[in-house]
Amino acid sequence: MALSSSRSWRYNVFLSFHGPDVRSSYLSHLRKQFERNGIITFNDQEIERSQTIKPELTRAIQESRISIVVLSQNYASSSWCLNELVEILDCKETGQIVMTVFYKVNPSDVRKQIGGFGKAFKETCQGKTETEIQSWTKALTYVANIEGEHSLNWVNEADLIEKIATDVSNKLNASLSRDFDGMVGLEDHLGKMKSLLHLENNEAMIIGISGPAGIGKTTIARALFNQLSFSFPLRYFMGNVKGSYRRTDCDEHGLKLRLQEQLLRKILNQKRMKISHLNVIYERLGNQKVLIILDDVDHLEQLDALARDISWFGHGSRIIVTTEDQELLQQHGINNVYNVAFPSSEEALGIFCLSAFKQISPPDGFGRLAERAAELCSNLPLGLCVVGSSLRKKKEDEWEVVLHRLETSLDRDIERILKGTGTVMGISFDITEISKVSISKKTFRRMCNLRFLRVYKRRIDKNVEVHIPEEMEFPHGLRLLHWKAYPSKCLPPTFHPEYLVELNMQHSQLEKLWEGTQPLTNLTKMNLSGSGNLKEVPDLSNAKNLELLDLSGCMSLVEIPSSISNLHKLQELMMMFCINLEVIPEGLNLMSIETVNMVGCLRLRTFTPSFMSFNLRHIFLTRCEKLQSLPDIVSTELITLNVNGCQSLQRVPNCFHSTKVALNFTKCFNLSQEARKSIIQRSFLDGRKYVGTRSSNKWARLPGWACLPGNEVPAEFNHRAKGNSLTILPESSDKPLYASAIFKICIVISPKNKVGSNLPKIICLRMNKFVCSCPCYDFQVYNKISMSSVFAHLSTEHLFVFLYVLDQKDHSLGVLSEILFKIESGPNFEITECGAQMWTEETPALETIECGAEETENVDEGKSRRSFWSCLLLCCFIVCCIVIFAWGKKTIDF
Repeated sequence: MALSSSRSWRYNVFLSFHGPDVRSSYLSHLRKQFERNGIITFNDQEIERSQTIKPELTRAIQESRISIVVLSQNYASSSWCLNELVEILDCKETGQIVMTVFYKVNPSDVRKQIGGFGKAFKETCQGKTETEIQSWTKALTYVANIEGEHSLNWVNEADLIEKIATDVSNKLNASLSRDFDGMVGLEDHLGKMKSLLHLENNEAMIIGISGPAGIGKTTIARALFNQLSFSFPLRYFMGNVKGSYRRTDCDEHGLKLRLQEQLLRKILNQKRMKISHLNVIYERLGNQKVLIILDDVDHLEQLDALARDISWFGHGSRIIVTTEDQELLQQHGINNVYNVAFPSSEEALGIFCLSAFKQISPPDGFGRLAERAAELCSNLPLGLCVVGSSLRKKKEDEWEVVLHRLETSLDRDIERILKGTGTVMGISFDITEISKVSISKKTFRRMCNLRFLRVYKRRIDKNVEVHIPEEMEFPHGLRLLHWKAYPSKCLPPTFHPEYLVELNMQHSQLEKLWEGTQPLTNLTKMNLSGSGNLKEVPDLSNAKNLELLDLSGCMSLVEIPSSISNLHKLQELMMMFCINLEVIPEGLNLMSIETVNMVGCLRLRTFTPSFMSFNLRHIFLTRCEKLQSLPDIVSTELITLNVNGCQSLQRVPNCFHSTKVALNFTKCFNLSQEARKSIIQRSFLDGRKYVGTRSSNKWARLPGWACLPGNEVPAEFNHRAKGNSLTILPESSDKPLYASAIFKICIVISPKNKVGSNLPKIICLRMNKFVCSCPCYDFQVYNKISMSSVFAHLSTEHLFVFLYVLDQKDHSLGVLSEILFKIESGPNFEITECGAQMWTEETPALETIECGAEETENVDEGKSRRSFWSCLLLCCFIVCCIVIFAWGKKTIDF
């Protein structure tokens, strides 16, 4: 469907004035200036003036784009002028622009009908009906409130006239044109956008227009601006916003200032305007009704700079943002979004034919060719226009040649734009809305400077048919290669990754990357996640700088190569849901590894000690259902050990010193007694060093915790009670309750309902003779993670163990008379039992002794071995000395 034609204007300007005041002086000069500027003005010289407006004068007002009301001292003395004014204001409601000039009269006199102007008006009202008088009064009050030029503010009348003529020219240049007449489908887009804009609503609003490149977002926005701009006193179409945002020029604050300056200079028509802070938009536009279109936004910082808050703009304002990135709109809180849909096949054919034939249907003999061309453009409006214009005036046999070439090119005609340009450094290609893409093997041949190549789908479930030849040539200088859903089984044999810094081939069809060993010295990140057919990880011997290796979801992968033992800088190894992975190589030397994530590796039986570096911070082994044992942990930096759902797990590390570590053993139902002892008795041992501390820190928030199956508080917790509360009293006068003590607490949690938002809270009452304090400890912020993710897995009773330290301020209490712990569990849990151990400076470090026994044995064994080798080396040294001495003596005798 085509957009209806724009309204036709016969005149540019209609002038309403009182002849005797201005006709022979000011008005004649103004008409002359308009004539020099090519502005067509209605000439009323031949119309006889009377009490009522002649039909031809009414028609002239209605056919003028702009009406200028020249309000002079005696303007209201003419009922003719007053009736003209009423008609002009009626036309303003239908889109006409109204401008005012106060010629030697005060606007206040016009608004209130006082002074000489008011006297003339009262004389005109004599003998008139009440309806006429009210209509004129309302019109005068309204027009006096329209901002205009005051002749009394100008020293030189010629300058005033030039300013008015310039303003009129600018308004005419920006007025509703016929640029969008005949555009197929545009009227439907505009109708949907206007329903989102709610123009009848006086609140300020921000609306988004989203869609892929070339879909027509800018065209829709320009057409809207063209139709709506004259309803807004201030308006500006800010095109190519992303082209205005370059981080290399200055810092982020400077970039935002520059964007605001650009907007304010244009919308306020102040070319030399400078701003010093980012609140200027609010100060200048906060009370103004504005229409601003921010076209082609691609950074959240751009929206923060130009429209961070809707309160920056006055009532009735509309801010329209166009972008390819719908997530960006969501991040900024823009909920009213128009997602531009692809045209139907019929509309696509019409768009193509308008460009190719200047009519909405193909001429005889070109019907089949036109349909074929439209299909090749995948109904993308920009592609339809570009390809259509390239085929204009060509013969049928020429069409066949062009269409054949388009069938083997990257996104059809887009290759023509990119191919052979040696200046292109980066390509980002969104194929989400394209059903079929064919890429030529020579597409990148001449792009010698291409450094960044990104081919992606915003929706991974969207089926896009991509064809690339096996011998396709990638540029040798690529630094970044991101290709989601890469369609081939292997990268081309000519692929050279020696300069590659980042390789991201998520959800690909790859079975292997390449043959043999490649130079990968610059590679820092390799992401092959979701590549379900991947059977072989390449030799990574040369990837000395690799920091991230993500093989998550590579379900065909059975093993990983021993070459990863050379990855001394590897920090993150992600292998989630590698469901066929059974073996991890021994002898790995991953000295920098910080995070190992092997969640859902269902066949994994052992977790190699080779991963246990001193830097290890996070281990995720959730749902490794065949995992039977964990090696001892040497890292003192460990924060997370998550083995939730490892139902075969029996052996765990001997002890856990750190007070920071979160130990998630939920649903580990086969833990041995020794393993349970290690978790319950030998966890958080470093917490002892905080006993008695009087540091300024609040040790009450020690973040470590442990969760494991169990329905009874172990006997080691010498203070125990059924239910959700526990009172601790001094055992004797020799064993008082010190306020500086640390408590290791164990509670039995029994789930009742599906976990909701109500999580357990601890209330601790500490009392002596004079003071009672009551802080609250919320599990939801425990260890800076949401504990709901832990408790959500509980279907049976579990033990929850953690440290609790009295607040620093309570240390001044000295000795306490009693301590009451109470756990509020809410409707989702029941606390069936709780227990506590109290650590003081006098508590013997039994756990430390037990935990250290093995370490002592290991140390002694190490010393013995070192002593043996030292003795052996000493003996060798003595023998060598004797031989050398004997040889030397023999030489001398000779």
